[in-house]
Amino acid sequence: MDTVLKTLHEFEGYEIHQVPRKQNADVDMLSKLSTEIPNHIRKIARFEDLETSSIDVSWVCPVQTREPCWIDHMRRYKMDGTLPVDEEDAKLIKLRAPSYAIIDNKLYKWSYNGTLLKCVYPDEAELMMREVHKGVCSTH
Repeated sequence: MDTVLKTLHEFEGYEIHQVPRKQNADVDMLSKLSTEIPNHIRKIARFEDLETSSIDVSWVCPVQTREPCWIDHMRRYKMDGTLPVDEEDAKLIKLRAPSYAIIDNKLYKWSYNGTLLKCVYPDEAELMMREVHKGVCSTH
């Protein structure tokens, strides 16, 4: 579990979904394996003795990739001063940077009244709008 938690900190974001046991019979059976299991379960369960631990392997496959956008450029500039290669983008980032802040490794924009607004990627914004719209439509 410590390895998982350590690895999760290397990602910008992640989602964890619990799969009901009814939909995952193999894992359900595995969770019941112990020294006190009935013989009929022991007979159908396959045991494999691993010579080396597979837990230290850190194979990471990107689930989703996005093209870099202004959010990535602003975060990078606010965190370490790195500007985009494109001169126009670099000028805009420097001009707008004072109204942005990094808090808990996330980018926020200060609104005119001092409220912090979380910056989200276009695909995240689209998902949020769909969920809000779905919620609004289901209450009417």
